[in-house]
Amino acid sequence: MSLYILNHRILVFTIFMYCGNLIYAQNTNEGLDSIPLWQYNPPNIVDSAQYDYQNNTIFTTNYIGGHAISTPAIFSLSEYTEYIYSKKFHDYWKQRISSDYSNNNDGQVNVGDNVINRIFGGALVDIKPQGSAELVFSGVINRIDNPALPEEQRRTTSFNFDERIQMNVVGRIGNKLQLQANYDTEATFEFENEIKLEFTGQEDDIVKKIELGNVSLPLAGSLITGAQSLFGIKSKFQFGRTTLTTVFSEQKSETSSIEIQGGAQMTEFELSIDNYEANKHFFLSQYFYENYNDALASLPFINSPINITKIEVYITNQNSSTINTRNILAFQDLGESYNISNPLVSVQGNSFVPNNSNNSLDPLGSFIDDVYTATNDSIRLIDEITSAFSEYSSDGFNYFNQSIDYEKIENARRLSNSEYSFNSQLGFISLNQSLNSDEVLA
Repeated sequence: MSLYILNHRILVFTIFMYCGNLIYAQNTNEGLDSIPLWQYNPPNIVDSAQYDYQNNTIFTTNYIGGHAISTPAIFSLSEYTEYIYSKKFHDYWKQRISSDYSNNNDGQVNVGDNVINRIFGGALVDIKPQGSAELVFSGVINRIDNPALPEEQRRTTSFNFDERIQMNVVGRIGNKLQLQANYDTEATFEFENEIKLEFTGQEDDIVKKIELGNVSLPLAGSLITGAQSLFGIKSKFQFGRTTLTTVFSEQKSETSSIEIQGGAQMTEFELSIDNYEANKHFFLSQYFYENYNDALASLPFINSPINITKIEVYITNQNSSTINTRNILAFQDLGESYNISNPLVSVQGNSFVPNNSNNSLDPLGSFIDDVYTATNDSIRLIDEITSAFSEYSSDGFNYFNQSIDYEKIENARRLSNSEYSFNSQLGFISLNQSLNSDEVLA
């Protein structure tokens, strides 16, 4: 290192590096001793630092045009180092406080750099809202001049409040953090209102992406399909060549597929056999119910010894029809030979084929004759049949209960042959129209 000596003075060096025996000198607009009249020294004033090898000290002086204008200040190396640190520290915070960090663009604010730059990739905050907000206030006053109403009830006042908001907000902080929000009060579905906060890392960052709000999980394979309309947290990390994607969310949508063949939509559904055409098909007796499978065991031949030649079907008259109507009394166990629940009805004979003589409910049998004789024709009167069967009770228990053992129908209507069909060998009838819950079939 060479020094240029002139008039026994050491000239100003323009480069300073404090390391070992290197020397520091600085040209700046701000002197160590600022002139109180000015906030900053003029640009022609040069501050210099000179190093004295003999005394191991540093001289600071102000120059104009190569001539010293101030008394040199003498510092030791430690004092000069502390002085430079203190000056730089105060200058830094002075600049931070006095600088204007606002941007003239609407919605953009500069919040500084350094730490924020490292986190968000920039210090610029950019928020761009778009949309509209509408609030409607109204009042309705009604007055009714009705003498029948009290005076305070003739006038009513109501207040109406309605709002409509359509808002779309896009915000950015630096190059990494982005906010997207879409809100509409008149949206048809809730998932149409979306909000998403997304953080995108740089190429060499471990954290590649973090998403909060409405996220998705698309998958490249067709074996396992991805989910859509998720609300939660999604993160993506990369460690070398290893990529990790995690999702913790709630699914707000359902996925369904529709198959169309020949222009028609094909939809599969399951229906229990006992719910298929409910209240339309009925067996005529327990015998046909018990032997139904055996009769069809040798299809197409029906193995049944019975052939029904005449049948009359009555139903509750809901249409107030006057044609083919009569009062009827229907018994649950009439003609049955087994599965009889009423203890007063006794089985007679050994025939399992449906026949009126199979039990004591035979209209020509003794049981009906006893009821007929004891009640003075009550068995034939629609208004007295309930009281007639109430005689057959024990310990307060009635053995003949209406809607269980029997049912009476006033003005019942006989169905025509076009309103039903029946199988004469299998012993069941099929109505063209389902039976309602308040109707009786006999």
